[in-house]
Amino acid sequence: MFSMKIQLDLKKDLQNWVDGCNKISHGKNWKLGVSPEYQYIVEQLVGSDFEEAEKFMYPVLEGIYEEKKGLITNYKNIIQEKINTHLQEACLAMEDMTGFPLYRKDFILNLTTFPRGPYNKETGEFWSCVFRSPENILGNFLHELQHFQVLHYFKDTPPMSTLTSEQFELLKESLTVILNVECKKFLAREDKGYPLHQDLRKNLLVFWAKERNFKALIAYGCDCVK
Repeated sequence: MFSMKIQLDLKKDLQNWVDGCNKISHGKNWKLGVSPEYQYIVEQLVGSDFEEAEKFMYPVLEGIYEEKKGLITNYKNIIQEKINTHLQEACLAMEDMTGFPLYRKDFILNLTTFPRGPYNKETGEFWSCVFRSPENILGNFLHELQHFQVLHYFKDTPPMSTLTSEQFELLKESLTVILNVECKKFLAREDKGYPLHQDLRKNLLVFWAKERNFKALIAYGCDCVK
């Protein structure tokens, strides 16, 4: 049986705020997605590290939690119902798609008030913003779960181990395009990926239509990004 714990952790939420306000990944500036009512937080966090942010941010976040208590509770209830209903089937679909057992059976979903969804493969954690629609929570999970599988089973062995860090990230993020085929029933919206990756995603999808083999898809993708 697979399991998922849902939690709102103050420190983990703050870390997401700090990272999101000071990092750009895959060409995306995450702080631009913060709503106008919280722009004052962005202004305070830009240039700050976690230790500096801890000095003033905990009361700010606790105030948001209290102000948005109803919204957060509703968000959690909706995703809990979806997870209770579909988690087992979704995890089995990922095993079938990648050709490997899931690298672990227990996962953690961290609720966050920042519009960025990082992940941690070592702890099986991923993040979901409470200000976004909860309807695609399974799609978000499967997106990160595919990353976990790739990191665990493929990253450190050829041909993926021969890629540069930039090439690996490009391929890893582009591989999620096949979720739109293999896991469509769990997705509330299309897995679109980042704008920088669209050409590769199209090529991977064409290959997958001809040969439904994840190892072969990765080998093909490695040739594409080199």
